[in-house]
Amino acid sequence: MKTYKPSQEDSTMIESPDGEYILKKDIQPILDTFNKIKEELLSEKDYAIDFIKNLIKSLNAYEELQDIPFEQIDLHINNYNSDSYEFYFLSCRLSNKDPFNNIGSCIPLLYDQNFDVEEYREIGKNDGIIYILCRLLNIIGFEKEAKEISKAIYTQ
Repeated sequence: MKTYKPSQEDSTMIESPDGEYILKKDIQPILDTFNKIKEELLSEKDYAIDFIKNLIKSLNAYEELQDIPFEQIDLHINNYNSDSYEFYFLSCRLSNKDPFNNIGSCIPLLYDQNFDVEEYREIGKNDGIIYILCRLLNIIGFEKEAKEISKAIYTQ
């Protein structure tokens, strides 16, 4: 993404991506608005991912995996397929890694769960927000953040 940068010759001017020079005071309101929008999008991204994390953490299946004593994990982990969410969560515990750093690997736990209508509605609302956020983050040049949040979509 091309950006505006300060002019080397004049502190009141900014060089635009196409090489033109613009008065800083004329472009500053646009830059301030862009930065506010960027902050809001990144905050909403975190909120959407946190929604999924909290949903997963509230499930009995997750709690049961967390309740397995650490010294017994190696006895249980082999009961699961290596591409299952159970294996993933237990291997994260063994390696002392945060499983939510890769939210996409956590989502399959949700597929085995039953939710009431309100919970499904909230999940769908969150997915809709994620689709919009992905598009907006891509537009403003935040492809990495867009990919990160897209992994938190339930209905993939």
